[in-house]
Amino acid sequence: MIWLVNIHNGKLEKFQNDFPRYAILSHTWGEEKDEIHFSDIQKDHQLSKTGPGRIKFDGCCQQAKADGFDYVWIDTCCIDKSHHTDYSEAITSMFSWYHNAGRCYAYLADVPDQATSTFDNDFRRSRWHTRGWTLQELLAPQDLVFYSQNWTKLGDFRDASVAQRMSWAARRVTTRGEDMAYCLFGIFNVSLPIMYGEGASAAFSRLQEAILQRTPDASILAWGLDLQQDGHSSQRPSIRYGHLLAASPRNFVNCGTVVPWESGPSGQRLDVNGGYYYLQLPLHTTKAGSTFGLLKCYSRPQEKGCIGIPLCQVEPGLETDEFMRPKGSKAIQLFDTDSSHEPSDLRIRDLSLPEDIKRFDHRYGYIIEVPASSRLTVFDVYPKDRWDTSKKSGITGVDFLRDTKQLSWIRLRHHEEQSPDFVVMLELEISSSQPQLTCHLMVASRSMELDTLAREIPALPSLSRFTGRERASNGWCNLTVKQTTKRQGGYVVYEISFAELERRQIDYLDITSEIELVACDRRLQFLFEEGIQLGPKVNRAAHSVLEKQAGVKYKEIRLSSMKKELERLPLEMAESERFLKSLTNQDERLQEKENGILQSISSLSERLPMGVGVQRLMQWHNSVAQSLSRTLPAQDADIESIFDERIRLFMRAIAIGHLGAMEYLSGQLDDATKSSTSAAALSTAIKSSNIEALIWLLERGFNVNSQDGDGLTPLGRAASEGLISVCLLLLQRREDIGLDIDLEGSDGRSPLALAVVSEHVEVVGLLLNEKASISNMDSDQHALTLAARYGRVEIMRLLLDANADLEAEDGNGETPLTMAASKGHDGVLQLLIDRKANIEATGRNGSTPLAVAAYEGHVRISRLLLDHGANANARDDDGITPLHLAARKNHHHVVRLLLDHDANVDAKDQWGLSPLAAAAYEGFEQTAQLLLDRKAHIESTTSDGRTPLIWAAVNGHDHMVQLLMNKGADLGAREVGGRTVLEHCLLRDGSRPGPGPRPEPRPESRLYVRDRPHHFVARRARRS
Repeated sequence: MIWLVNIHNGKLEKFQNDFPRYAILSHTWGEEKDEIHFSDIQKDHQLSKTGPGRIKFDGCCQQAKADGFDYVWIDTCCIDKSHHTDYSEAITSMFSWYHNAGRCYAYLADVPDQATSTFDNDFRRSRWHTRGWTLQELLAPQDLVFYSQNWTKLGDFRDASVAQRMSWAARRVTTRGEDMAYCLFGIFNVSLPIMYGEGASAAFSRLQEAILQRTPDASILAWGLDLQQDGHSSQRPSIRYGHLLAASPRNFVNCGTVVPWESGPSGQRLDVNGGYYYLQLPLHTTKAGSTFGLLKCYSRPQEKGCIGIPLCQVEPGLETDEFMRPKGSKAIQLFDTDSSHEPSDLRIRDLSLPEDIKRFDHRYGYIIEVPASSRLTVFDVYPKDRWDTSKKSGITGVDFLRDTKQLSWIRLRHHEEQSPDFVVMLELEISSSQPQLTCHLMVASRSMELDTLAREIPALPSLSRFTGRERASNGWCNLTVKQTTKRQGGYVVYEISFAELERRQIDYLDITSEIELVACDRRLQFLFEEGIQLGPKVNRAAHSVLEKQAGVKYKEIRLSSMKKELERLPLEMAESERFLKSLTNQDERLQEKENGILQSISSLSERLPMGVGVQRLMQWHNSVAQSLSRTLPAQDADIESIFDERIRLFMRAIAIGHLGAMEYLSGQLDDATKSSTSAAALSTAIKSSNIEALIWLLERGFNVNSQDGDGLTPLGRAASEGLISVCLLLLQRREDIGLDIDLEGSDGRSPLALAVVSEHVEVVGLLLNEKASISNMDSDQHALTLAARYGRVEIMRLLLDANADLEAEDGNGETPLTMAASKGHDGVLQLLIDRKANIEATGRNGSTPLAVAAYEGHVRISRLLLDHGANANARDDDGITPLHLAARKNHHHVVRLLLDHDANVDAKDQWGLSPLAAAAYEGFEQTAQLLLDRKAHIESTTSDGRTPLIWAAVNGHDHMVQLLMNKGADLGAREVGGRTVLEHCLLRDGSRPGPGPRPEPRPESRLYVRDRPHHFVARRARRS
């Protein structure tokens, strides 16, 4: 009896014997409340339900209708759990219901469509694969189709590879071991006799052999897949016998994404005959020396690879075809291989009995014989995983494709507690013919572990003194070792026997002492190397200490000098005050006399007799002007080129401070204070340092904020020329005359900026005391940046004491410290560092001060920055380091300094350019040699695949090409476009192979016909 859902009306119908064609659903249950149950349909409640259960129910019905079915069976709603008898019958009939269904829909509610990037992982991890009931739902149906959460068809189960189908059962468990193989017969469409008692492994092997006879799918050999390995590892366990076929479906647990190649044949021929598997596989040997048989399948999504199974050759001979998949080895996904190569015929032994496997593993192994009467015992062996201590036998596990020599070790201990041990080194030399064993007997201290001896002895330079001996003495016992070749179960084994000799003199050689001596030598060499590396650092530290000590001493001397100066200053000040008072009195008398003259001139001008007429007065003024022209000496060309005679005479009078003439002539000028005459007059007074003339002009309102012919204000003129007295006079009268202390000239520079550039320290101090602005920018530069640019240390100190911003950025985003580093002013740099300026400040392109110094080649600046902790590996916005810049500019002294401070010799910028590539690009051999001496990677590639050698060839640097070749650069390296070094050399030589235009040779090339790069590149290629 079975209940089925009529897909046309959604009703349940009961059938006793004659069942209609129906489809069946395989799924995992969701939450109880979401599923559509038997009672929901009986009571017509199913239509009120929404959510995942409804989507599943409707999707199943719609798909069944599309496939031509009228009925479906769904376990959630076709079993009446309230009726115990019906429920029990359903449980027992479940397998037959799935088996008799016309089609089974496997609905994976947690798997999206195949188009999604995570489909493979989602499919492999679906809950459907782990639910116990779905195993029979997988095995029983004749036609099983997978669907996604959106009811999109994913494929027939027969679309899946053998490895994928095996992976579905990898986590299942059966009560009887053989059933794990038997239950898979259905999904692989094989029919084999059921033989309970044969064992799970034998049953699964029969299944795999049957599958191989029915399908050419190579993925059946991909078991044990480890996608974390890449084949580059050189480590491997001891080689012991392993089976070609998997022992259980659990071995396929990682094979859920393994699929055969889509194009070309994917089969692997495999026959079983006479205890051997015969198959054909292409072989691939990795750089690490491991051999893999290539299968024509891969693990998605890496579609460019193929899966390889590890193999080793187990018999000698170039023509041998016997291989083995080692026990515990992993299949891996390999890339850059071609499994379409001609396959090799392989023969792989099929052993099932444990004693046969043990005999096979012991081929070319050892049997140790120590007489029972001997005072010696086998105390230790190495490697331990090769030894069966209970039977005193050893396994070698030889791979004739890979191994050339294998060493094993035995330690014998005498019962006398003070005696050294005997150590036997068993050296198995492996060739394409028969392996050869040599025994080396030696003596070693008990204190040194055998694994240490095994590691150190083969590396001894003096090993030949200790090898080849079959006799040795430890002082208490004379011992000999003997080897005999035997056959055991058809395989070669070596019997190693020991015997004590009579007491007679035998050379006593303790290899432990030799190891300790070599260790001392190695330690000494290490210390020497460390000393070489440490020497420059110690030297730098010593320099830094001495420089700091010198700095402290200098400051102590300055402080002492300043103290003495402070003691003298009161006396000097008193003397200056007395002298000032005397000068003031004298000045007052002279001023009084001069004022009298000026008043007389003014009075005389006012009392001129007007009755003589205008014409006569003009004649009189002209005669006075002619007289002054003779009296006032001629001045510079600027004054003498003035066209107006009265203005010219006025400027002459200002230049010599003739106030009387100035008083007279000013009356002849048209409002001199408001014309261009005003600026020229003030400029003339300042340039001639004529204080009295300047005072006269200021008192008569001449404009102090005007610009002269050079674009300078009066204060700017005085500041630029360092006229401290003029600056003081102007600043003292600042309020009265309306002076703008920060007014810029036509060049954008303020008086403070002009004083800084001209290095007039006292003027700077005076302006700062009068609160001149230190934040105004001159041509995008602050006063502090200007001082740093021109190396004005004392001015820097004044500006910093006035609270100038240490980190003020100019128009290029550079700080004063960066400017000092760029210009090489170490005194300024030290001052800024002492004031805690940021030594890692970056400009607009991200360059640090160290990068700027390295680019300019300033060694002292670079050392100063590094000694104060600057980052030698700081990168700018393009990923460029200071080492890149120094190498690109051939500043090899800076390059060495940076390397001594742990700069990354192989740092790459955003284009992949390394410092060595930069030096090669420019042809700087000395810098390249220095980088190579510091272990720079000679094959480093830029983003276009070019190595330093290719860059040197492209730019025609012949000596650089030869240098890199001498250092072992790869001549076969290809850039992204595929060209090699030789091809670039030919292109530059104008001898381009093949069709196409011949490029013009570069005029700056330094190559000549006899030494073009391609000539010695070709010679080197032939030699190698």
